[in-house]
Amino acid sequence: MPVSIISNRASQIAQESIRDRNIRVADGAQRLSSGLRVNSAGDDAAALAVGTTLKILNSGLSTAALNTSAGVSALQIADGALSDMSNLLIRMQSLATQASSGQLDNPTRLLVDGEFQQLKAEINRISQATEFNGIKLLAGNHNYTQTSASNLTALGITGVQLDPTLSAADLTMKISYDPTTESLTVTRLDGTPAQSQTIDITALLDGVAGIGQDLNNGAALDVGFGSLGVTLTLGTGFTRANAIAPASTLAGGPNITIAGGTYVPVSTSVPQDIALALNSLSSGYDLASGNLTLPLTSTGTAVSLGAMPGISYRINGGAIGTSGAASTALSAAGPNTIEIYADLQPPATGNTLIGTYTTGAVSTTGTTPGTLTLGVGTGLVGNDYLDENAATRLTYKIGT
Repeated sequence: MPVSIISNRASQIAQESIRDRNIRVADGAQRLSSGLRVNSAGDDAAALAVGTTLKILNSGLSTAALNTSAGVSALQIADGALSDMSNLLIRMQSLATQASSGQLDNPTRLLVDGEFQQLKAEINRISQATEFNGIKLLAGNHNYTQTSASNLTALGITGVQLDPTLSAADLTMKISYDPTTESLTVTRLDGTPAQSQTIDITALLDGVAGIGQDLNNGAALDVGFGSLGVTLTLGTGFTRANAIAPASTLAGGPNITIAGGTYVPVSTSVPQDIALALNSLSSGYDLASGNLTLPLTSTGTAVSLGAMPGISYRINGGAIGTSGAASTALSAAGPNTIEIYADLQPPATGNTLIGTYTTGAVSTTGTTPGTLTLGVGTGLVGNDYLDENAATRLTYKIGT
């Protein structure tokens, strides 16, 4: 057999046979080690497509099984919380039945009511605290940006909560307290007519703090105004003897005399931005007390309200003055009706009525200025609705 010096055909055939055999051996070893008949599209393209689809389906089913387990866990947590609430409600029903019986005197009935109120607070706590992976399971709330025109903590009010089923929009409220009757009142000012609810809190305070005592040692009392969807939390700063009410103080100066004087805050159609407008005043407003101090000026013969940035006046039914400008002269004979307006802050525009101060006769004998202080922001709270976190609805994917 002749041998070519250019190529060795026999050697090439042998090498190709060995290479093919090595490939077959490698494929066999791969199949043995992986346990799979098809490891690449080169083995069987159609079978690989079917196998990949089944692998994806199996992965989805495995995740669905985990989702189902998580759903069961969430339901178990909610069920445990609801079971505790059920036990508390049963006890509250027993207390209500006991308190309605005639054999109890008033001090004993107050003790029973004290336990009832604590159980009620515990139900609210459980509803807020029941969570699964950071998600509240039993509590849904509307989200608000709350602005107070006075320091509520200084008044002894440590919290203002809103019922999402009754307070589903922007709102403005006024909080007042009468120490003579120990009555706490919340008035919604944003609607026409205004809505108001008054609660005698004597028995509630006696049950938590003791008869005739103030709240102390971290004690707290929730007072619910159900018709308004508002709950106030009173803390240790709340004092039975101190009124929460708009007040007025006339310091007319040595030359200025104003007879009488009655301040009436506006009671309807008050935007929630009014609290923010008061807080934004650059001077003359005390956030701690909610007092607005207006300057009084005198020419020696006539008295007017001095200029204050962000405030405008309307005297005796005339035109509303320019913001930040002094008022026209007050009538010497009186009566004078002084309407006081505050500028709303962007994105709101325009001004809004704060209240009306009515005077008698006005006289002056010199040019020394004075002041007029009005409690325009005492207990005034505005809530700007942002969005809704309604009752939690969780969807669990249990299929592919």
